[in-house]
Amino acid sequence: LPYQEVQQRFQNVEALLPEAEESKDAELMNDLYEELAFVEKQLEELEVRKMLSGEMQRCYSVLFL
Repeated sequence: LPYQEVQQRFQNVEALLPEAEESKDAELMNDLYEELAFVEKQLEELEVRKMLSGEMQRCYSVLFL
């Protein structure tokens, strides 16, 4: 499931962050920030999917971009 994949990716970042901060590894920190940006984007896409499916779909919602 997409949510579980996103959750796992976030947990990986969460686990590595203290190590990266302690070692002051700039490259690892950059990689973790990029991964967090990806996770955020995926969560936003999942939110939109949820809004446009199931119960909310029956509300005849209109989405303007």
